[in-house]
Amino acid sequence: MSYPRIIHTVLHTPWAIERAWLGSIFSVLHARLFAEQVELDMPLERLSRAPVSSARYLAGENITLAIADELTAAGVDGPERDARAAQLVSDAGPGQIAYIWGSGIMGKHLSAIEEACAGGLSVDRLAAEIRAARDDDNVSAVLLHLDTPGGTATGIPELSELVRSTAERKTVAAFCDSTTASAGYYAICQSDCLYATRSADVGSIGVYSAVVDYTEWCAKQGIKVELIKDGAHKAAGIMGTSLTEEQRALITARVMEISREFKATVQAARPGVTAETMQGQCFSGSAAQSAGLVDTLVTDLDEVLTDLAAIL
Repeated sequence: MSYPRIIHTVLHTPWAIERAWLGSIFSVLHARLFAEQVELDMPLERLSRAPVSSARYLAGENITLAIADELTAAGVDGPERDARAAQLVSDAGPGQIAYIWGSGIMGKHLSAIEEACAGGLSVDRLAAEIRAARDDDNVSAVLLHLDTPGGTATGIPELSELVRSTAERKTVAAFCDSTTASAGYYAICQSDCLYATRSADVGSIGVYSAVVDYTEWCAKQGIKVELIKDGAHKAAGIMGTSLTEEQRALITARVMEISREFKATVQAARPGVTAETMQGQCFSGSAAQSAGLVDTLVTDLDEVLTDLAAIL
């Protein structure tokens, strides 16, 4: 991801992400742009978790078919490994649970490198894996396990709708044992059943856009930005300028549009969720259950699989 693209995304895109995470992104970006040392709101290592490929589970047995890893450990790799893995999954027959895992900051059109090395979570990869599970006759249920503070809003409504349409054909469940917040919760809220551990963080329902006003900083540095443009809203919030009231109103309208859709989706899927619950706050797993954000408290993934296997 190039710096121009990063700057545009951070400064001009509505976010559905926990506040501390976007604060960290701002801090890192500022340090990179201006070569200053700034204190981060959150450890950088949290931003660099690599994704883990989906595994399959056999309903009723709770046996992880971590096929590719097992074959690699046994010395089988490359095309032969992939072919044998596919055959083993096929031989397992119907009744399987497709387990889809993702960790990182959600974004549209992220590359494999951005997922593996930059702490991103690809909306497109999640969608592709959900569609594959939906269309696989051997899969009876889909389990989404997301560890994410959220991300940009682009692509999230469509991902949530894909979860809903998949749930019309197969059982779809979601599991949170760390953080499933903001865009992450938007993505999973239309699942048939939501599981969480007691210490998990769930919620952060809402959308915001942060525009940094660098006019005073530029003035202190002896920098004057002269903006030549066509269009009242063109280059709104560009570095070195302040927003006009018209520009501020336009950005606010866009944020509120996305947020209204987010909240309406949650309330349609989970009618017990109140407006007070959707004010951008996160809840522990226990509090999330009381607020109607999740259905069942569990201790670990195996408990989720046991419960799912029982209803298939």
